[in-house]
Amino acid sequence: MRLFTAIQFDEATKSRISEIQASLRGLSQKGNFTNKDNLHLTLIFIGETPISQINSVKCAIDKVNMQPFTIKLSGLGRFKRDGGDLWWLGVNENKHLSELYKNLAVALSGIGISVDNRPYKPHLTLVREFIATEGKHIMSSIGKIPELSVDVNKISLMKSERVGGKLIYTEIHAKEF
Repeated sequence: MRLFTAIQFDEATKSRISEIQASLRGLSQKGNFTNKDNLHLTLIFIGETPISQINSVKCAIDKVNMQPFTIKLSGLGRFKRDGGDLWWLGVNENKHLSELYKNLAVALSGIGISVDNRPYKPHLTLVREFIATEGKHIMSSIGKIPELSVDVNKISLMKSERVGGKLIYTEIHAKEF
């Protein structure tokens, strides 16, 4: 089972993010846009996990204790890639989010889950394989993205799978703060 941990968004936030995606879509000749239902902020990608280890992962997540906090999403960025760029929505620096990531990494490492040791650089993927319409300059065409506030009050353990060719993310466990 392919797993990751995430902060999920409410419908209002997903709708606002979808509006940003619509602006990008209008400037693209090609792009693999993240489905509205799949919009989330990844904390830690776990990867393929045997079913026999799922309960251990859930218990590790349950050990993470935090108080609810708020994050701010703002600013577009991209990772240049052959075959099309990946465009993302940024996450403002937040000490509570960094603490959550560190606590979760320690808990998962404690049960043998390998956690990337690079610094956590949170971002929300909007579109992969993006190729702009010729002559379009994305940043000047879209303009300033309004900052979005997101209340964080739980961690979700998500399963990633393809069903009928469509990527589906399903919450299989949640730890509320």
